[in-house]
Amino acid sequence: AYENQDYPFDELVDKLDLERDISRNALFDTMFDLQALDDAEPDIAGLHVEPVDLEFQISKFDLSLAAAESAGVITFHLEFCTRLFKKETAETLAQHFVNILREISDHPQKTLNEISMLSEEQRNTVLYQFNDTRAEHPTGIFSELFEQQAEKSPNHPAAVFKDHMLTYRELNEKANQLARTLRKKGVQRESVVGIMAERSLEMVTGILAVLKAGGAYMPIDPGLPKERIQYLIMDSGADLLLTQHHLIGSISFVGEIIQIDQADAYDTDGSNLEHLNTPGDLAYVIYTSGTTGNPKGVMVEHRNIIHAHYTWRKHYELASFSVNLLQLASMSFDVFAGDLCRSLLNGGTMYIVPDDVKLEMNLLYDMINKYGIHMLESTPSLIIPLMKYIDHHKLDLSSMKLLIMGSDTCTIKDYKWLVERFGQRMRIINSYGVTEASVDSGYYEEALDQIPEIANTPIGKPLDNTAFYILDPSLNPQPVGVYGELYIGGEGIARGYLNKPELTKERFVPNRFAAGGSMYKTGDLARWLPDGNVEFLGRIDHQVKIRGFR
Repeated sequence: AYENQDYPFDELVDKLDLERDISRNALFDTMFDLQALDDAEPDIAGLHVEPVDLEFQISKFDLSLAAAESAGVITFHLEFCTRLFKKETAETLAQHFVNILREISDHPQKTLNEISMLSEEQRNTVLYQFNDTRAEHPTGIFSELFEQQAEKSPNHPAAVFKDHMLTYRELNEKANQLARTLRKKGVQRESVVGIMAERSLEMVTGILAVLKAGGAYMPIDPGLPKERIQYLIMDSGADLLLTQHHLIGSISFVGEIIQIDQADAYDTDGSNLEHLNTPGDLAYVIYTSGTTGNPKGVMVEHRNIIHAHYTWRKHYELASFSVNLLQLASMSFDVFAGDLCRSLLNGGTMYIVPDDVKLEMNLLYDMINKYGIHMLESTPSLIIPLMKYIDHHKLDLSSMKLLIMGSDTCTIKDYKWLVERFGQRMRIINSYGVTEASVDSGYYEEALDQIPEIANTPIGKPLDNTAFYILDPSLNPQPVGVYGELYIGGEGIARGYLNKPELTKERFVPNRFAAGGSMYKTGDLARWLPDGNVEFLGRIDHQVKIRGFR
């Protein structure tokens, strides 16, 4: 071992058969070097020796930290490659290292996972300054807010599908008539009512009727595999199902079925019902797929979605125009609940896109142009081709005020292109949210010259009364620029998973950074940017999203 203690470096590199790159070190790119300099200066008679600091302009490694110990003091020298690191980044790294040393020396009994590299000021920034989102919003229940709009603008179109239209008065009366039938069937507070309907006016009427009756709607996409539909019905415990006549043959349901496209489903009395709900009651249960393989029913309360409604109204300035909304999301997505809020609770009109139009760019544009659409939300995989089609054909898009991308990652290249081409005429927003935190938790909107050079478009800053926490596996906050798992806290956090107390306990954890409440463990990898925006990297697990489906 003594004879072979040294190994020629070049021979080692050749033996490892590494891919050579003259711009990088062949074997390693980060070095730590500790030197004891107490006996470093030679004592030679008649010769005066003193150390000389040599200035090297080229970094030998990506990062190298040298520690020199002399006379009871350790001096550190950090060298970095300026093509890879900004000076601010190197200074932050140095500060974090000092913080770690201070923690170790002050608290030698701490385990490694308890040691924080953050100073108190940095910790305060990522936990509280970036999350300074406190705002006062009213609370309420969905049906009551809708009825206020119906009273305010009874003759204004509320929902349009193909050649069919319902005004606010008509939609309100039909929903009341169906709600009375539901009440007679036993629907009350906390009742979960399934609704399986194709895109139609009956779909909107059925959802409103469940809410007016006091229950919580549980949407089922009729395009799902039969086994999945049966699982949703069984797991939710729903004993009442709203559906359309032609869909009945595709399911086996032991409870009672109400055909919402048949006249006998509707009571003759169309007046408003007495409200049963409080803000803490269930509004909907939406099933999401995920890491367990089986879908999970997320329980969202009225207070959650109504808080989201007031937040959208404020941030998207929805009170400043009559919202003509192009409705693209499936009823089984929580974005649909968001669309209901953004249109029907703001006195706007929801234009429901037929399934055969969704992926035809020319037909989508025809709807936008015909109805003077003001806003739409969809995945980047739909919005980018649509906007490129519009740009290529130089089509008029003067009605559009708000373009929202969500449910998937958007490359920074695509976002820059959108802002460059259309940013002068409309707001272009990249939104972020999970069903467990009531649709949206944050959004990103930036001028072209301020968009950073990173891979994915940031997911932005937290919305009102919402907090983002980027944590390590021990739930310690990560510094700016360091990836960790994203947790969400605040008013939008759902009640939990239906009939899954253990999973709820695992994913909805006590919020250790705020007084009371819980925070949701998203499973998403993210990091803080210096300006308080959050960059999303992807999943910690092996989930992928395809057109918004996990």
